[in-house]
Amino acid sequence: MDAQTKDISVYMKNVSLSYEKTILTDINLTIEKGEFVYLIGKTGAGKSTLLRSMYADVPIESGEGKICGFDLKNISKRNIPLLRRKLGIVFQDMQLLNDRTVFNNLAFVLKATGNKDKNFIKERVMQCLESVGLQDKAEVYPYNLSEGEMQRIVLARAIVNAPEMVIADEPTGNLDPITSEEIVKLLFKLNKENNTTVLMATHDYLIINDFRSRVISCEDGKIIE
Repeated sequence: MDAQTKDISVYMKNVSLSYEKTILTDINLTIEKGEFVYLIGKTGAGKSTLLRSMYADVPIESGEGKICGFDLKNISKRNIPLLRRKLGIVFQDMQLLNDRTVFNNLAFVLKATGNKDKNFIKERVMQCLESVGLQDKAEVYPYNLSEGEMQRIVLARAIVNAPEMVIADEPTGNLDPITSEEIVKLLFKLNKENNTTVLMATHDYLIINDFRSRVISCEDGKIIE
């Protein structure tokens, strides 16, 4: 399969990564545009390292890697923000800004990527909050939300720039089963309605069993289908 084709979101060939004590070698992975893929593996197996390499936070040491048209091996510092505009990232620790409202958490992302049209910002933020069922929380501060509500806000923030791909690192890790299911349903809805590629790291095998899709695994320093 041609790595240059626009129908591929992630292409890795013979990639090696290392971060702290995690070492991954000989990664060969292709994720087509519009796919929903689970990433599983034990704690410390390298899931987060692999995800971080995709938004250029962990460098590729060898091999060939491309994501959303960007060459990860040779990407310049000035192009990293351009790459990240094409990605929606759902962080494990949420990283919401507690000093501003939910609305302003999302608006901050749009402003940071160059949007200055106040009407567009308002319309887009409210559209994303509505998509996760929390339009009534726009003026609430994150510390007044439940864990499940915060995770839905994190997802709304991840999609506010209409990304080509969402990378979700354990988005249901701290949630109860019912709320976890709601989050995964939202990710599948985003995937199906917008043809957005989704790569979700998880330990939740019940979710994988209930919402079937392709699964890849980090094991013994390798990526296995």
